[in-house]
Amino acid sequence: LLGQSVTLHHTPPRSINGMIDPSPPLVQGTKRYFAPEILDSSLDTRCFESLTQADMYAFALVVWETLLRCRLPDSDPVPYRLPFSEHAPNDPSVELMQSLVCEQALRPTVCQHWLTSSYSSAVVEMMTECWQHRASARLTSLRVKKCLRDLDESFRRSDVQGAEADGNC
Repeated sequence: LLGQSVTLHHTPPRSINGMIDPSPPLVQGTKRYFAPEILDSSLDTRCFESLTQADMYAFALVVWETLLRCRLPDSDPVPYRLPFSEHAPNDPSVELMQSLVCEQALRPTVCQHWLTSSYSSAVVEMMTECWQHRASARLTSLRVKKCLRDLDESFRRSDVQGAEADGNC
């Protein structure tokens, strides 16, 4: 998953009136998954950590999509939809996503029934920490791995397993 939400293509410098134009990299990818720092052009593409922090934002949106389709105790899966689908068309512009994500600070809606299970509520907490606006406030991939491992171990040890196993994704 890391590195899949956006592709950076560095173009060779162009000469304009004899001056080198160090064009910024062209950004391609699925715009609705772009992290705030990609949308506002503040991403430091020379820093690997910056790139992984942007990936964690995209990861959080994938987690949201996964939770949407989970069957939890006392609730059926919600019909699938894309993140921000209530505010953006299928192929939104970078400008629209910048307005939604950076200026309005919108994130996909957290369904209330996700908070009724200790397991799904822990995943919701992890997800919301991964889509923080400030990249430095997001969980790292290593922290997410540990969180998911701990959650899995807790689920396996739990005597509630039989009751909540039906809610497993």
